[in-house]
Amino acid sequence: MQKQHESFDAGKSTKGASKLRRDLINAEIANLRDLLPLPPSTRQRLSQLQLMALVCVYVRKANYFQQGQEPLMSCL
Repeated sequence: MQKQHESFDAGKSTKGASKLRRDLINAEIANLRDLLPLPPSTRQRLSQLQLMALVCVYVRKANYFQQGQEPLMSCL
């Protein structure tokens, strides 16, 4: 995370703060996109909404198959 966490002083105006927040959200969405176990061409065609839905499905599936084992979130 390079310049992602610039202080909000850089965007003292509401417009600047909103842009910085959107940029941070978009960077995290790009990180999620890269983590999905799909071919790159498929990942790039997904809308942000489709991407978030697939991430939710993937996490639910992983949690389901982890039952009886250590929960995924405990490793964070």
